[in-house]
Amino acid sequence: MTTTVIKSIKPDGLGSPDYTSLSSWDIGQRANITAAGNNTIQIAEVYSDPTQTGAGNVTLSNANWTVDATHYIIIRAASGHGCGGVWDTLKAYMNTITSNGVGFVTIGPGLSIRNIRLNDVPASTPWLIERNVHNFAPSYGILTVGGSGAGFHIVKNCIIYYLGTSAVDGAAAAGSKIKIENCTLYIKSTAAGSSCLNGAVTSQNNYLAIVSSPTVCYLGAAVKGTNDATSNTEALTASLRNIAYSTANFVNVTSGSEDLHLKAGSALLLKGVTIAEVTNDIDGTSRVGFVFDIGADQFDQIPLCWNYTARYKNSNKLFKASGCGRFPRMLRVPGNVDTGTGKMVDDGIEIDPDSYSVV
Repeated sequence: MTTTVIKSIKPDGLGSPDYTSLSSWDIGQRANITAAGNNTIQIAEVYSDPTQTGAGNVTLSNANWTVDATHYIIIRAASGHGCGGVWDTLKAYMNTITSNGVGFVTIGPGLSIRNIRLNDVPASTPWLIERNVHNFAPSYGILTVGGSGAGFHIVKNCIIYYLGTSAVDGAAAAGSKIKIENCTLYIKSTAAGSSCLNGAVTSQNNYLAIVSSPTVCYLGAAVKGTNDATSNTEALTASLRNIAYSTANFVNVTSGSEDLHLKAGSALLLKGVTIAEVTNDIDGTSRVGFVFDIGADQFDQIPLCWNYTARYKNSNKLFKASGCGRFPRMLRVPGNVDTGTGKMVDDGIEIDPDSYSVV
């Protein structure tokens, strides 16, 4: 039977932690965790750090670790110590994670983290990077180099700021691909050749913003999603182009104190497509059964399924209808129904149909 081993990482050393850095955790816990007698899932929980030194850097090497799909590694924020969807070096914070051939690793949720580099990690041994805030320094953000195999490394529900070449970069991956879903990316570089997504990256439901040309949202073989939104004209869908990186759409865009949660009236609300593997948002708010917002935050929880009632004209009888589906909700009602009395409701939430079609 697999045993879960949880170790505390407290950079300030207070409260008798198991370790004070991720590098010391790596040295202490590295093993063949698939072997009989060491049949484990290894979890490192990072605590808040008033000193702002963070949990430091860690390099995971396949010379030291043996893992598989049921014996894997998780590095996450300890409960109550997560970043809350904003960059915060006083909370669970670390610098760089490098993997030399070690797959089956989950990073998050709740971390403020800088760089992640995967060297020769096959996509058939996928990493999951979820629900973190990444504030990357040059020259890479999330980078895959080498590797092969079917599948994807997954990045989802993350907020990513970046000053460098490419925020998420699969350019050097020989079959080791990245799938990025429901993330919010803002690249601050103005250098030619800089991009939000580059190379072997497949994108969906992401918001991508740049400062100005010649920086681009997509570069090389990066695959655009039909429900991606961009701050320029690169989005595939016309209505999702030129969505401003501004307080019209986000809580705070001031450099150094960004809060990229969505706000009422944002152009990104209800514009996403349902993705089965994305079940929540950066804060853990459920997306299941609701119309997806674009980006890392789910502001609205508007039900996909609805019930509609209205009175017939000149009668106390009710016309009733129900259904499931994404916006726009087109409701066909008989001509003798008084649509002015109609209500569309699910789970106690009243919704207006997008249009009536009287038949």
